[in-house]
Amino acid sequence: MIDLSKYITVILFFLFGRTSAQDVDNLSFVPYGLERVALIQPTGKIINDLPEMVIIPDTTQLQREVDNIVTNSFMKDAIELYFLAATFLKNQNELNSIEPAYLALSENEGGFAKLGFYLLSESGHIDKKNVPYIDLTKGRISGNYDRLMSITQLYPHEMGHLIYGMLSNNQKKYNSRSVDMHYFSVRTDYSTAFNEGFAEHFENVSRIFEKNETIKKGILEDIKRIRVKSQYAINGFEKDFIYPIRIGYFKMSMPIWYQKYENLKRYEHAINGNAKFLNSTLDLENIEDRITIRNSGIRQKKSELRNYVQMISTEGVINSFFTQLTKSELANHFMDPAFYKYFLHDTTAFFDPKEVFTPVQNQFIKYFIVIHEYMHSENSSGSEFIDFLEGYMEAFPLEEVYIKKIFKEITGLDYTNVLPPPLWILVKNYSHRILVPDPYGAITLPVYTFDLNAAEFEDLLTIKGIQEAEAQSIIDYRKANGFFKDLNQIKKIEGISNESTELILNSGFDKEYLENLTMPELNFMALLIKSLKRLSFIIVGFFVVIIGLIYLFFLRNESLPIKKMIPISLMYLLQWIVFVLSGLIFVTLFITPWQPFALMSIFFLLINYLNHRKIKIRRTRSIFATCLMSLLVLISLL
Repeated sequence: MIDLSKYITVILFFLFGRTSAQDVDNLSFVPYGLERVALIQPTGKIINDLPEMVIIPDTTQLQREVDNIVTNSFMKDAIELYFLAATFLKNQNELNSIEPAYLALSENEGGFAKLGFYLLSESGHIDKKNVPYIDLTKGRISGNYDRLMSITQLYPHEMGHLIYGMLSNNQKKYNSRSVDMHYFSVRTDYSTAFNEGFAEHFENVSRIFEKNETIKKGILEDIKRIRVKSQYAINGFEKDFIYPIRIGYFKMSMPIWYQKYENLKRYEHAINGNAKFLNSTLDLENIEDRITIRNSGIRQKKSELRNYVQMISTEGVINSFFTQLTKSELANHFMDPAFYKYFLHDTTAFFDPKEVFTPVQNQFIKYFIVIHEYMHSENSSGSEFIDFLEGYMEAFPLEEVYIKKIFKEITGLDYTNVLPPPLWILVKNYSHRILVPDPYGAITLPVYTFDLNAAEFEDLLTIKGIQEAEAQSIIDYRKANGFFKDLNQIKKIEGISNESTELILNSGFDKEYLENLTMPELNFMALLIKSLKRLSFIIVGFFVVIIGLIYLFFLRNESLPIKKMIPISLMYLLQWIVFVLSGLIFVTLFITPWQPFALMSIFFLLINYLNHRKIKIRRTRSIFATCLMSLLVLISLL
């Protein structure tokens, strides 16, 4: 018998599909009139705990600039993903109407996906308390678009958060027990890791699929520059911890250079798979210094994988997974037309999905289905990442093998949905730096938390009284016997004293204690101020040594009165301040800062020689002082 189904499908497509395809409104997922970003800005007033916003007129230069960058970058694709999600929710009767893609432009603080505001109009306030929007600073609009983590990538990142929040509205909430702020290489909790990793991969998608060649080329060139600069900064950063004679430029400037390195890792380490390796640290006496270096992820133990719990609680691993999955061949695996009907205004239209959706949109549609349908189950595993994977493989069974293959490539481990129970430890009266780029402890919390099944050597040492050999015994026992099922298993480990066992058992998680703590304000200026204070102490300390040597070798022999020694000392103090501050400035501006500083030192030597060329003792003293100061700064720059 002849199978007529294929012929009937073709006939129906030409009879009805072609006609339907001409109806742009029906086959579009972007409502007519909402093609552009709707710009709003806060008035400064708060109504019912939500900000009051006003519309920025379409006729403004700001609107024209936004329209230009949206039209000519991946931002347009990110907005289309938003409307895909909104159209899907409206067709599921979970939205009354599709709102514009609101972008709030703040003066000083922004970079968040938020929910809810009141829109001020001529007739009064319009309640938008259930409407999501993205909040960025105005300065992002006028920046260079072809740089790593410009608005062309930051906006998609926040759109990732916004879409995830829209689709997982009924998701079971997970109470975070981690006190660490999230970063690519840092273990946090399952919920934070998934949310941030999913959003971070939007950045990589925006770079990989950017159609504007000028922007794409500029980003890749910027990545090369940051890679070179970061390697120099990393080497200096480690030396700052090891050698006390150094001024500490790379520790002081960490809030500046580390964020660029963090952005670099979100791209390169997600591509090359470095996220799956444990971070290495230095053998330092101060445990918090060890944790800072480890959490920074500046080096990896390429011979040691993270364990399963560490993998799924690290946003970098989840970012890597989604990055590889989105750019994989699965994006070209289209489903039957009926699968996509809720993503169009006309759910009865006959169409060819490949003619309506791009491969990237096709893959994201699969994500949207899984997040919406499978990630709010009461039978949640506790890990959003595992819930997503289980839901994806159930929704798309033909892709299960490929999903597990990508998981194995990213983690180096075989996939399983079986997780050990969370065994969180809370260490009281311990000053912990909650931000990675904070080596001097400008923002701390008097408590530290970690999951025993994800704990590393340094984490266990935060419990005062635990010895290094005992901490290593716990790690070794877990490797040999599998994850802990209960804290009491600590009693079975040989080499752990009764006192240390009690310390661990008494450090069980105290939810009420953590909730009653006042969280410090995450102020970037606090990091800079702390570094500058540290620099002031270093300037004074080193100057005492410098002026002491100058006095010992020169001033004492010149038999000068105190009245003349004071201005000479002040002159050298001023020169020392200039040298130290120049070194700090050069660290932030140049890839190899020692080179411009060496030129500056030569210039100072020449000036001092010319000023004192007629008086030998003064000339020798000035050259000695300049060489000594230059040497101290150069040692700190190399």
